Amino acid sequence: MESLIGPDWLQSSKSDSIRRARRLSARTRFFAWRYPNLRAHSQRVHGRLLCTIGQRRKAIRCFEKSIESAGKLGAKYDQARAMLDLAAIDEERREELRAEAVSMLKQIRAVIPRAEMWQLGNDPDPTCVAPEFELSS
Repeated sequence: MESLIGPDWLQSSKSDSIRRARRLSARTRFFAWRYPNLRAHSQRVHGRLLCTIGQRRKAIRCFEKSIESAGKLGAKYDQARAMLDLAAIDEERREELRAEAVSMLKQIRAVIPRAEMWQLGNDPDPTCVAPEFELSS
């Protein structure tokens, strides 16, 4: 679902890939219910889907559930990613969530995809962003 929605999930869309993501959503949530280690990720991408189709309040709740699920599992990367997604749409808690997510990413020495660097704000920490991909000739 995440690859169908893409990195510009804040923009409303009704494309074919969004329709396909909506169809996959029910299956994804079933597997997340069955396998709790997938729950945080599936809740986060479901939140992105909800945001893309214009349901921001429900998206916020999905991101909060994702943060909670990841916290229970000790899945810091999933928790940091959900915090960044929530920060993207929750202006009141934005800076606090970003700071905590960046701290978590540094602690586990992880990076977010380069296409989502915008989630870190105007002054992104380069240690938290995947390096540029270079093709060898």
